[in-house]
Amino acid sequence: MKGKELIWIRRTLCLILALSMIAVFMFCSDDKHPSDLLELGHMDYVIRRAVKAGADPIIAVKAATYNTARYFGLRGIGAIAPGCKADMVAVDDLENFRVEQVWKNGTVVFDGAGLIPIKAPAIDPSLDAAAHATFSSMRALDTPALSELNASCHRP
Repeated sequence: MKGKELIWIRRTLCLILALSMIAVFMFCSDDKHPSDLLELGHMDYVIRRAVKAGADPIIAVKAATYNTARYFGLRGIGAIAPGCKADMVAVDDLENFRVEQVWKNGTVVFDGAGLIPIKAPAIDPSLDAAAHATFSSMRALDTPALSELNASCHRP
């Protein structure tokens, strides 16, 4: 394994420990370089690495979907349920998480062979407000124990 990958696994293990400390845990991908997205994947890569590091696959999927949507106040997405948008991904299994098909608004946009052209969706103005409010609400979760865990996870 590469050094960068080992650091990611260690940080992931720290995050898995944090799952037991906070009720809402979510993955992000703001540390991804565009070439990493093309070569390794996006949330599928994050989920795959978390599972490989020992996370329960269902908790990992929930951290990438449902928890994130709830945190940002995005109703109607992040879950497969009546009244939710039909944005879904089919993967090969709960270990490899290789994307086989993607649906956006109930329409297949990736069929395993390539992207299918779609019209770009309009951006909901409430998303911008929710994204900018993120860090002010995260301060409420800051506790001495979580701060120590965060510091230990970022040590080389």
